[in-house]
Amino acid sequence: MTIRAEFTASRNGKILGFDYFTNTRKFSLSYPIFDHIITNVGMERIESNIDYFSSVSPFMSFNFQF
Repeated sequence: MTIRAEFTASRNGKILGFDYFTNTRKFSLSYPIFDHIITNVGMERIESNIDYFSSVSPFMSFNFQF
C-alpha cells in the first residue's frame, strides 16, 4: 500500500488582463488487488483566484502491470 500527497503552486499568466494562479492538492492511496493489478483512489482539489477554474474531483484508476 502506498499513500501519496502532492502540492503544486503555479502562476499561469493572465486571462483577460487578470493574473491567474492555482494551488493544486492531490491525495491518493494505491493498493495491489492482485499480483499484477493495482488500484488507485484519491481526491484532487484545485484552488484558483478565478473561481471558474476551482474544482474538487475524486478519481479512481486501475493499473495493469505485466
